[in-house]
Amino acid sequence: VDADFIPADPDNLSTPKSAILSAGGNSILVSDQLDDVVQEYDLDGNYIGVFAPASGLNNAILDNITGIDLRPNGNLLVTVNSGTNQDSVAEFDTSGNYLGNFIAIGSGGLDGPFDVYPRTADWLVSSINSDNALRYDLTGAFIASLAGIN
Repeated sequence: VDADFIPADPDNLSTPKSAILSAGGNSILVSDQLDDVVQEYDLDGNYIGVFAPASGLNNAILDNITGIDLRPNGNLLVTVNSGTNQDSVAEFDTSGNYLGNFIAIGSGGLDGPFDVYPRTADWLVSSINSDNALRYDLTGAFIASLAGIN
């Protein structure tokens, strides 16, 4: 594993938190907690540009982001911890356009979502401000809170 596959990039990457392959598998998407965008890099680690929001930085949509993952349809999910859209999971299409929230603000007691994890029949979202993992169905509707975790 090359720890510097995507080299230090102070102009475009401040606090990387999660990295995944894009829906098409032809680029790498990286969430940046402090720059409040999802950056895109090619498979050689070269910077392409801001992927989401496609329109560029917009703290009304993304602020203090950490976890990212893809829905089966290729849409990007991003956890949002601050700002107008705080305590939600935002959804973007395969071009980085904002579609709205996959998981509504505060749904099921969501407080500081840190990561989002897909399973066959549901999604798990961890919360940095509580000791809970929350379950949501495939449409983003709250199902239940799992036992506390530490």
